[in-house]
Amino acid sequence: LHQRDAAGPQQWRPRPSPSVGPRGRGARPAGPSMLWSDPTLVKERLKEIPSCVLPAADRLVVVGDVHGDADALARCLRIADLMDEEGRWCGGETHFVQLGDFLDRGDEEKRVWDMMMRLREEAQAV
Repeated sequence: LHQRDAAGPQQWRPRPSPSVGPRGRGARPAGPSMLWSDPTLVKERLKEIPSCVLPAADRLVVVGDVHGDADALARCLRIADLMDEEGRWCGGETHFVQLGDFLDRGDEEKRVWDMMMRLREEAQAV
């Protein structure tokens, strides 16, 4: 989400992440109103977002919030039959979608990134 900058509706910046403070965890910071509260601005901003249409998949696997845990990601992919014991893609034409944060914590962020990029290449080669 974005919020309007005090300079006017043409200036955009990312919304600050929620933090723990005097107003409590996840409380919206005081300041400019949210873009999403104005339907006209929402409509204009949505026109700027490129659309993406993928071909239909026989199987879709969705994993969320890996947070840099390479071992947990590998276990999920094995359970879903997307990765074999050697760490190679074995999901055929299955579409794998990763939602949420996959790098922002943990000590294995590079392993997670490398695994995701390698599996993407292997899956595209199918």
